[in-house]
Amino acid sequence: GRWYVFTSSNHFARHQVMGRSLLARADDPVSAITGATRRPFRFTALAQVSDLYFINVAVQPLARESAQVPFADGAPLFGLWGSGSYRADDLRFAVLDASRGLTQPRLAYLSGLDAGVPAWSARESDAMALVRGSFGEVSVRWVPALASYALLSMSGPEDSAGGSIVLRTSPTPWGPWSERRDRKSTRLNSS
Repeated sequence: GRWYVFTSSNHFARHQVMGRSLLARADDPVSAITGATRRPFRFTALAQVSDLYFINVAVQPLARESAQVPFADGAPLFGLWGSGSYRADDLRFAVLDASRGLTQPRLAYLSGLDAGVPAWSARESDAMALVRGSFGEVSVRWVPALASYALLSMSGPEDSAGGSIVLRTSPTPWGPWSERRDRKSTRLNSS
């Protein structure tokens, strides 16, 4: 019955567009968040998620059996795909375990793959790059019709394709990810 968000903050700290990510809870009840009002909603910061590799994140509930993570209890699991420096960092993967509540989330960072079997670390600095590139805006969702995860992202400023939306798919949260498929972004002509 509560809304939770991952948000970035510390904008332009250390010469980065975004300096860290936070997990926050809406103070207003879900029934108040209707879109009918333009008043700002109040949030309470619960925990810092990252100031390294998971500043820009996409979050998706995971089935426990698909995650192959070291958490043994039955709490909900969430996949986090993230990048650090905005549109200038590789994509990485972590799993958030909410068994101790969201004020003390436990994270396991994908640190390697051995014949497709994930290895995990409690240290964010060990998180391996899943996909090399310049990630900023990222969305990852399980698509039943594809029996795969779909990763949508915006290409970085140095990308040879220019500004484009990139699609990749994978049957598991950590890959292997397909080759990229681009959709060149277009601007509407105002005339």
